Amino acid sequence: MLTEAEMVVGVVAYLDPAMLDADPMVLAPASPTEGRRPFVCVGRAGKLSAWMALTSQAGPNRSHLAIPTAVRRRGRGVWCTGSSFANKVFATYIGPHASFLGAAAHEDNFDAEDRPGIDTAWVERELIPRSRERQSLDFSRWHKGCGAKQAPALALPEAKVGKPLLTREQAAVLLPPPAPKPVPVPRPAEATPTAENWTKFIDTAPGGKGPGRR
Repeated sequence: MLTEAEMVVGVVAYLDPAMLDADPMVLAPASPTEGRRPFVCVGRAGKLSAWMALTSQAGPNRSHLAIPTAVRRRGRGVWCTGSSFANKVFATYIGPHASFLGAAAHEDNFDAEDRPGIDTAWVERELIPRSRERQSLDFSRWHKGCGAKQAPALALPEAKVGKPLLTREQAAVLLPPPAPKPVPVPRPAEATPTAENWTKFIDTAPGGKGPGRR
C-alpha cells in the first residue's frame, strides 16, 4: 500500500480517479479520468502533492507522450514490458496526501523493492515543464480554490502562495480573544406622580414650590 513517505516525484501508484473526482479537497482536471490506472507523482509541496494519469494506449494524432521502458523503475508485469503514455494535455490532480492515499487503498501490495516509478530526471525534463506550461501544475490554484474554502491549515509556505492562514487552534493560541461587548444598562423607569408622592415632583421641578419652599 502507498505510504506518505513514498510520495515523491517519479513514484507511480495505482489510483482510483473516481474517488479523486468526487473529493472536494482535490483539484481535478476539467476532463475526468476513467478507470483505476497508474499515476505518476509530478510535484510535492508540504502536505500537498500533484499526480498525472498514465495510460497503456496511445491517443489519436500523437496526443500522448510515450514513456520509454528505459526510464521506468522497478514494478512488475505490464508496467515493465507494456506500453505506457502520458496524455499531452499533462493535466494533474492536486490535493492533500491523504486524498491520494485513500485513492490508492485498493492497489496491489508493493514494497520499497518493487514500487513502480519513473526516472526522476526524465519526469523533471519531460513531464513537469509541459504541465507547468499548461498551468496544470500550479499549487496556487489549489489554494485559491479548494484550500481557501475548505482547508486553510494546508496553506503552506512551501507552495509559495503567500502567508499561510491560521487554523482555529493556532488562532486561539496566537491571537488575543476579542474584547467583550459592553452590556447596556437599562435606564430606570420614571415614576408617575400619585397622591402620595406629588410633593416630590413639585419640589424637584424648576420653580416648584413644594413644602419647605418660600
